[in-house]
Amino acid sequence: MIGETIVVAEAEVQQQGETLRKEDLPEYKAFAHLTGVPIWVSEAARAHNIPQQTISRWIKTGIIKRIGENGNKILIDAADVAYCAKIYHDRNTKQGRRLFDDDGLPYKLKTGPLAA
Repeated sequence: MIGETIVVAEAEVQQQGETLRKEDLPEYKAFAHLTGVPIWVSEAARAHNIPQQTISRWIKTGIIKRIGENGNKILIDAADVAYCAKIYHDRNTKQGRRLFDDDGLPYKLKTGPLAA
């Protein structure tokens, strides 16, 4: 019918089409040259000025890939860390705020003045 508007949920459209991955985002592509480069958790925390506990949480949730271990040090993917650090600092987040969805994409607020 002409002149009617159809409203479709964004999540529904993503399910039908290709699923967006964090690796497809421009924010991640900026750090693609670091993919597979190992960095220690404590080194990443210092280099990116992010609490070590926050990085550990991102590892547990799978947002940051664990590459291996060197003794008692956990090695993680430098590209994942740099991507997460960019989102973390760009959002100027406060403790307890959600930064990423289950797929590692920047979390979109559902309500409020910052909702997109």
